Amino acid sequence: MESFLRHTLIFILTLLLTFFSHSLLPIIWNPLPWGYVFETQNSAKVNAEERRGFVGAAGFMERGQELYEGGNFSEAIKIWKQAVKAYQREQDKVNQALALNNLSLTYQESGEWEYAEVAISQALDILRLVPEKQAYAQALDTRGHLEYVQGKNQKALDTWKQSGQIYEQLNDNEGIIINQINQAQALQSLGSLRQAEDILNQLNKSLENQKYSGLKVTRLLSLANTYSLLGKLEKSNKILYEELDNDGIKKDEKIKILLSLGNTQRALANRARERREAKSYNEYQKCKIFENSREEKEIASKALESYNKASDMAQEALESLKNSGVSADRDKYFLLSTQIQAEINQLSLMLEINREDDIKSKWQEAEKNVVRKLGELSPSRANIYARINLAQSLNCFNSLEEDYNNKRKELLLTAIKQAQEIGDKRAESYALGNLGHFYENKNQSSEALQYTEKALTIAKAYRSPDIAYRWQWQLGRIYKAQGSKQEAIKSYEAAVKKLELARQYLLGTDSELQFSFRDSVEPVYRELVDLLLTDETTSTKQIDFQKAVDKKEVNLKKAIDRIDELQLAEIENYFRCNLSQLVNVNQKIREKNLKAAFIYPIVLKDRLEVIYQLPGDREEKHTENISSEEVSNTVEKIRDLIVDGEGIVDDSKKVYQWLIKPLLDKYLTNENEIETLVFVLDGNLKNIPMAALWDEEGGEDGEYLIEKKYSLALLPGLQFFDLEDTSTNKSILAAGIDTLNDDKEKLYDVEGESFKAIDISELDKIGADKKLINTKFTKSNLQQEIKTGKYSVVHIASHGKFSSNPEETYIVAYDSNKSQGKLLKAKDLDNLFRVNNIKDFGTIELLVLSACDTAEGDSRAILGLAGLAVKAGVRSTISTLWHIEDNSTTEFMENFYKEWKDKEKGLTKAEALHQAQLAFLKDEADPNNSEPEVWAPYILIGNWQ
Repeated sequence: MESFLRHTLIFILTLLLTFFSHSLLPIIWNPLPWGYVFETQNSAKVNAEERRGFVGAAGFMERGQELYEGGNFSEAIKIWKQAVKAYQREQDKVNQALALNNLSLTYQESGEWEYAEVAISQALDILRLVPEKQAYAQALDTRGHLEYVQGKNQKALDTWKQSGQIYEQLNDNEGIIINQINQAQALQSLGSLRQAEDILNQLNKSLENQKYSGLKVTRLLSLANTYSLLGKLEKSNKILYEELDNDGIKKDEKIKILLSLGNTQRALANRARERREAKSYNEYQKCKIFENSREEKEIASKALESYNKASDMAQEALESLKNSGVSADRDKYFLLSTQIQAEINQLSLMLEINREDDIKSKWQEAEKNVVRKLGELSPSRANIYARINLAQSLNCFNSLEEDYNNKRKELLLTAIKQAQEIGDKRAESYALGNLGHFYENKNQSSEALQYTEKALTIAKAYRSPDIAYRWQWQLGRIYKAQGSKQEAIKSYEAAVKKLELARQYLLGTDSELQFSFRDSVEPVYRELVDLLLTDETTSTKQIDFQKAVDKKEVNLKKAIDRIDELQLAEIENYFRCNLSQLVNVNQKIREKNLKAAFIYPIVLKDRLEVIYQLPGDREEKHTENISSEEVSNTVEKIRDLIVDGEGIVDDSKKVYQWLIKPLLDKYLTNENEIETLVFVLDGNLKNIPMAALWDEEGGEDGEYLIEKKYSLALLPGLQFFDLEDTSTNKSILAAGIDTLNDDKEKLYDVEGESFKAIDISELDKIGADKKLINTKFTKSNLQQEIKTGKYSVVHIASHGKFSSNPEETYIVAYDSNKSQGKLLKAKDLDNLFRVNNIKDFGTIELLVLSACDTAEGDSRAILGLAGLAVKAGVRSTISTLWHIEDNSTTEFMENFYKEWKDKEKGLTKAEALHQAQLAFLKDEADPNNSEPEVWAPYILIGNWQ
């Protein structure tokens, strides 16, 4: 028990020391407590002083453990190998297997996957032949970890289930807890969000019922960190705050909690920053800044306070240790490392919230204390990363003098030297790449290229795509700055390929903690598209001109592919899981006779590029020389005006001229070949209805886009929805809630949210074949009806919301077990509409979400809505950009179904929606219906046929 506690504490230290980073800082593959090192069977039974007297194999194990805990992995590998040989000579099979297990863990830390596989396979082969179940279960955990970090999430889950069964047989409570946390992580990566959270919530309840113990604190801290890694930051925050109030916890435990709390609070501030910035164009920034958001700065200030308390408490503990006269190297290492990380995190966070007035004194203190303390520690990965963190903080200090730049360079050179001394190639790659970044910022391209290429060579050799993509991206930026465009494009293309591999490892962890999507992923795609769309058709020679035209066409196709990949990456980031099994990535759109034009507006910093993908395997491009800021401001103004019921003509005509006019004037030579305009929208263009764009030259006095012959649809990208026309029967399963109390005039509460009663009479008018109303509208009832396979349409009339936060995305339903309302969140809707949980699209052609609305100005909300449809297994979704009055909704939905179900007309879903909108627009009996705020917000996402 004591041994397990210490090892788990060591894991937490490793996790906390690397929990936060700038965009170019290291990511440790140890997100969960699977990385503790196993002791020998004999030495585990004696205390630390007695173990120091061991020689031979046990002595190797002890020394290997010290090196591993100190982050000196290359030396630890040498020692573990000696331990393996020694136990082999002694014919001690169990301890030989444990040494091999430790060897595999250490190879995994170094990113040497092939050697790690060989070692753990040998360990498992040995343990299958000896009656030592616990050691076998532990080795299976290590195999599961290896599979997980290589992106083999299903294999990892299966392996951990196998070891979990053994822990259950042995009644090994500690092993069960760690195993369940591992399984939750794998389930998260596979997209089974609900199952993952159910496991963690059950663990939380179990721990709450236990009395205080050091082991309980360790478990809770590990659980809190896991919640953070899965994006449940508020739950993590709550657990950590509650533990701080526990009078029984020791000082070293409180230090760990405070540091973890600071990291979680910082993640909350980062999440708020990302949501604010999601409303506007994002470009690569070497330093993050919390600008004018009060929420961000308040949360960040709490994080500063937590870091400060952790540092002060560690200092007190160090002084007490010194005064005691007791030699405790490991305790000193832990306290020094924790204090260093707290102070470095504090310094970098002060820079992010722009408190430069405090930075000079803080840097002087850091230079005096932190650098000195780093010098007291032996070379290790944690020591190296701390130096890189500190150097990057200096990079963001705007008031730097040359002397400080020299200090930054000195920190990185020392980090490189230490990494080479201990043979840590992963750390060496980070240090070299950051030195290349240092020279990139100083516009010394020769040196920048030299060190970046060295870093990339190491990352490639050790098959570390999460590092390699950063250095490929950095090379692309350097070449671009030099004017070497073709070399830049090659580097960016390589970065995207590496990034796709890296995301398979990272999707199971929360983006705000491991890497910021908007800081470290989105700019790579956008900068590549920017390069691809630069016009090169400048040659006057016919042959060269033709080559340039061909190249331009190739680049347009590549740009479309990259934008589609960016949309997929953003949806996967939104749900934090891999959707590759659920999307039609290789869909051959050009082989389908869709009679559709695809419109890709791409917002870049200095211009708006619009790519048109047309029938006949043809792409065209239009450029508007307007800033991203002008696009954003125009879109926000249109949204505000239309929702408030004010005139939008003057502003919406701008967007029409940007997106539609060039298409109709220049590129649609045969209008009859196009029936549908399909928009793949970028940024906050997703927040306004394309139907309301104004053509001042159309009709007699101008007209809205919806008044033209074209139906409209939205797609997040071509790979998301099956675009085959498969609609046959149009049977409807309807569900809804008007109120959950007897008085429809009163509000009703569901999970802390208040809702007013709504009119769901539309469910009586749409020809529903089955209705689940109020208390009958439960997740289980809905799923049971869907599994019959009778229905092709699910129509839900209930309060709902979609936002950039999956936790704030929900539909109001009922929970019969608790006799109260329930919020069906994104994770609850996973696979809900799939028949027999098949992994392709099920029988549901259309999901209609009536009475729902999207968060204002939230560009990720629509993307989340599209992703929800993909995860749920429906071919298309109809929803609204904002909430519409009940009476209008009822009439509109009645019109839509009337048009769509008319067999003689044979309209597609998009055409039926088009006709319903036109009916409202031209409704002379009720002038209110003709206003854009009533008919425009209805959007169709997905298969429009």
